[in-house]
Amino acid sequence: MREDFADLWRKRAAAFWKESFIYISYAARSGFAGFLLMFFIIGAYYYGKFLQSLPEAFPYWRFTTPLLALPLGMTGIRTFMKQADMVFLAPAEARLRSWWTSSIVYSFVFQAAVTLLLLLLVWPLYLACADEAALPFAHAALYLAAAKLLAVLGRFRADRLVYRLNRSAETLVRWVAAVVLPFALLTENPGKAWLLLLLAAVVQSLVVLPFPRHRVAWEHLIRREEISLKRHYTFYSWFADVPKLKTKPAARRFLGGITSRIPFRQEDTHRYLYAKTFIRSEYYAILVRTSVIAILLFLAVNHTAAVLLIYGVVLVMNCATVSSLAQSHRYSFWLELYPLDAERRVKAVSRICEAALLFSNIAMGAALIGFHGSGRLEALAAVAAGFLVILYFTRVSLPRKIKHAGD
Repeated sequence: MREDFADLWRKRAAAFWKESFIYISYAARSGFAGFLLMFFIIGAYYYGKFLQSLPEAFPYWRFTTPLLALPLGMTGIRTFMKQADMVFLAPAEARLRSWWTSSIVYSFVFQAAVTLLLLLLVWPLYLACADEAALPFAHAALYLAAAKLLAVLGRFRADRLVYRLNRSAETLVRWVAAVVLPFALLTENPGKAWLLLLLAAVVQSLVVLPFPRHRVAWEHLIRREEISLKRHYTFYSWFADVPKLKTKPAARRFLGGITSRIPFRQEDTHRYLYAKTFIRSEYYAILVRTSVIAILLFLAVNHTAAVLLIYGVVLVMNCATVSSLAQSHRYSFWLELYPLDAERRVKAVSRICEAALLFSNIAMGAALIGFHGSGRLEALAAVAAGFLVILYFTRVSLPRKIKHAGD
């Protein structure tokens, strides 16, 4: 029976990755992989130039600590559980040890890999600043892997606690440890860093072990699994239609006046429908968030080439985001019942995407040009090129993509 549960877990994990690879292939065909490669090459170039111009006594820990704290603190357990398990697996909840072991190992391996990748990212900066006092990379990797294992085990224990207050206490301890441990690792002597790791393990045990817990917190685990799946599907929805993604429409009444100005005519049906969809969907929220983040980065970064790179990256991301609007209502039979011209759908989606991208580009362009006086001409040229990219994308590339998908 134990092997049966392990086999069931593996089948669900395999089914998840089989589906994920389909969506990943869509993302690769969209040019996202090439964009990531370009971003990596350009980023590596400027990272190298940044390391060459480091001042003495540079506070490297201000960069290494948050970058390593994020993967340590953001800890979850992928159980691959479903709603039906509350009925069919509940009678065997005392014999699910192999299921939990598989979930813990799976979660630890993937999250530890992300942590070590970020360690590789910050390691050149650490070596340039620490010089002869630098730790061996294997030592730092082992320490962070142990910290990640502690976080995973603590989260697994916390997910079984009965009371939410106890789970919140574990979250607080985990995030405090996520900040303190990488800071101590790269700034203090090794003995003190390992002592702090031991202290974190003791404190975490004190906040999870003495309190009442479920043998299996079915509702909580299933809810956490659904949240994890939604994150995956939200990312995939940038590149393809994801039927399993359930999104709750947002009212956003302050934008309601936009659609009320659309004439009540048959030829404007698609225009009204997709304008409403864009305003009330996650596409609008993603576009706003990425644009605001870009503007904040323009204010924080005082390097012309870097801000122009950020501008280009965000522009490409915004184009990919709004283009997913074409996948909305793809399976709605009402659009097939009414005598509507299919060509008007392509034009409506393209014009709505164009308007959204133009407004976003105006906001980002104003911040880019206004806050970088030394590189104002370069910024002005970049924003002008951005407008041309948007017009080409929404009037040539996107309509062609929509028509091809409909064939």
